[in-house]
Amino acid sequence: MVGLEIHQQLSTGKLFCRCPSDLEEEVSGTFVRRLRATKSEMGEIDQAALAEAQKDQLYTYEMTPLSTCLVDADEEPPHEMNPAALDVALTMLMMSSMDAVDEVLVMRKIVVDGSNTTGFQRTALVAGGGALPMADGSRVRLQSLCVEEDSAREIEENAGSVVYRLDRLGIPLIEIATAPDIRSGEEAREVAARIGALLRATRRVKRGLGTIRQDINVSVDGGKRVELKGVQDLRSMPQVVDEEARRQRRLNKAAEVLARNGVDPAKLRLDPHDLTSIFSGTKSKLVRRALDAGGAVFGLRLEGFAGTLGSALTGDPAVRVLGPELSQRARVFGLGGTIHNEEGDLVAKYGVSPEETKAVSDRLAISPADAFLVAAGPRDQLEKAFRSIADRARLAGQGAVSEVRAVNLDDTERFTTRYLRPMPGAARMYPETDIPPIVLARGRLEAVRAQMPPMPESRLADLVRRTGLAPALVDQLAQTDNLDRFEEIALEETSGSAPDAGQTIAVNSAMARLLLKEVADDDREGKLDWARARAASIEIRNALRAGHIAKEAVPLAYAAIVRHGIPAAGALAAASGASPDDARRTIRTLVEGKEALVREKGEAAQGPLMGMAMKELRGKVDGKVVAQLVAEEIHRVLARP
Repeated sequence: MVGLEIHQQLSTGKLFCRCPSDLEEEVSGTFVRRLRATKSEMGEIDQAALAEAQKDQLYTYEMTPLSTCLVDADEEPPHEMNPAALDVALTMLMMSSMDAVDEVLVMRKIVVDGSNTTGFQRTALVAGGGALPMADGSRVRLQSLCVEEDSAREIEENAGSVVYRLDRLGIPLIEIATAPDIRSGEEAREVAARIGALLRATRRVKRGLGTIRQDINVSVDGGKRVELKGVQDLRSMPQVVDEEARRQRRLNKAAEVLARNGVDPAKLRLDPHDLTSIFSGTKSKLVRRALDAGGAVFGLRLEGFAGTLGSALTGDPAVRVLGPELSQRARVFGLGGTIHNEEGDLVAKYGVSPEETKAVSDRLAISPADAFLVAAGPRDQLEKAFRSIADRARLAGQGAVSEVRAVNLDDTERFTTRYLRPMPGAARMYPETDIPPIVLARGRLEAVRAQMPPMPESRLADLVRRTGLAPALVDQLAQTDNLDRFEEIALEETSGSAPDAGQTIAVNSAMARLLLKEVADDDREGKLDWARARAASIEIRNALRAGHIAKEAVPLAYAAIVRHGIPAAGALAAASGASPDDARRTIRTLVEGKEALVREKGEAAQGPLMGMAMKELRGKVDGKVVAQLVAEEIHRVLARP
């Protein structure tokens, strides 16, 4: 079962102050804070907040000149909710047939990972219910639509400290949560794409890398809900979901093994032992580094866990079961990880000798039915880490456990995840007392309804009709942030019967492909300056319309202007290509040199000669012109006696 939470930034200005919702690179000042978990109004402490507070991090916050203020620094009360942001949420609920609440109440959601200076995030429920119709006729139920403030963006993380910049803090987010109606990773991608299309149709959302984020909730039969944070690329969503399902099934299989062996991890006494003396003369670089820095080595006996930590249950040395789960608990507290006795050759992997391994087994009284785990680092971090490791080991009998995990963005082969924190509960929410409730009067809802944008499918059909582009190409634009950009730089209508209709369609097509390839590449790499790219694209479009450059030269001209800083006039002159006479001379020389091929194959020589000609003229002459000239020269040669 899969459910989605889609978070989309809005371009309306910040939610509870009047700063613009823009990111900046200039820093105007800094301050530092520590955060701690507090009790809710029910007198409870949320376990996720407590886990974050136990890290005891120091947080440094960077202010920026234009996009931050005293509200972001939590030195001034929040202002009233940005009405434009709320109107976008109301537009979205109407587009998705959700039911509006009578009164919008702002809540505080406890967050003490440093990403918010207040220690909480402000969020407000706007609607519930509704369903998304899918292509196969099914419907995916929607649970909630909220408007909330985005978190600060992380700039740097070190041992014991994190640096955040406050320009992103307070940018409005639309959060849409689906019911767990999704049954596969591919269906999750389709649902996310549909919600994204509806959000973009409001024309008030931000664009670019990081402006939309998907959190995925996944569970398998016999398991519990796991939340995966930070999925940004829809193309990888099916693989992420499928790998998480496999991970949960592996953990369930390990729980079955423990049960068959009569082991109840919840009843085990899991006390760490100080093993520092065993490694006093170690040659393991990993352990030696910790000891030389004044650290220690701790070890833990896992009674009855034999065969569950490593790859015995998977048959694949690269895929281990409980070992990574326990190691990730150590990493959360700043340790480099753990070493366990089911990782294979410990000498080759870590430099731990057989004598050291035997000494650890003897000290911990390891039997053939047991496993052990060791870690090295500062004593205070070891103590915190081993408490968390023991807590996770006691849950091993449950199989997959409910928790929050992050997708490893650098693992594009297996799409693995890592542990972040426990799953938050109801204790993290309590009312915001600084912001009055907002009554959703009928007049306001009617005013929003009167300004409703067209649904995505209507807009795309209209765009196909007006531009002559292939529906598949328009659909590709709609799946990215480039549909609005296309209308900014390339939209030129065609009647379809006008003499220049073909040339107009060719220009529109070339600009669409520029957006989908070169502009999209820059955007994906975080290098896109859209104002600069937009100006360059318009220059290229005009040159293309005037026939000064061929469509093959469009990517080269864009790269020259945007990526290499060459002035547009010079770049376009360099890309203007060969004159018709120069092109004919080049092709005539080529065909004459291949006269034997022409006489052997006749008109069939067009294919190979076209390839040779394009090597010489690509980006200089339109491909259709090259094809015509090649055909003419072939006929000329064949006409000779």
